[in-house]
Amino acid sequence: MNSVHELYQISKAFSEHVEQPLPKGEDERDEFIAEIDLYLEKRKQLMSSYVLTPEDLTDEEKQLGREIVDLNTKISQKLVAIKEQIGKDIAELKLKKKQGQKYENPYEARTDEGVFFDKRGV
Repeated sequence: MNSVHELYQISKAFSEHVEQPLPKGEDERDEFIAEIDLYLEKRKQLMSSYVLTPEDLTDEEKQLGREIVDLNTKISQKLVAIKEQIGKDIAELKLKKKQGQKYENPYEARTDEGVFFDKRGV
C-alpha cells in the first residue's frame, strides 16, 4: 500500500474516532485518549518516514492529499473541542473539591466577623 493511501486510511479512521462523543466514565475516557495518542503516533511515523514531492505523486494521490488536509482541519477542530471539554471537567472537579472542603470544615475559612477596624488610620 502506498504511503499516501495508508496515511489517508489512518486519517479517516482518526477522524471517525474523534467524531465520537467524549465518554463520561473515567476508564472509557482514558481509553479514548489513549487511542488518540496511538493515531497521532502512527500519523507522525508515516509523515516522517516518507518525503514525497508533487512530481512523485499521481493525480489520485494528489486528490487524497487534499482530502487528508481537509480531514486534518476537522481533526484539529475536534481535538480543540475535546481539550476544552476536558479543561471544563477539570475546573468543575476542582470547584467540587473546594466546595466539599468548605462543607467538611466550615470554620477553616477566614471571616471578618467580630473584627474591629479602626477608621482613623492610626
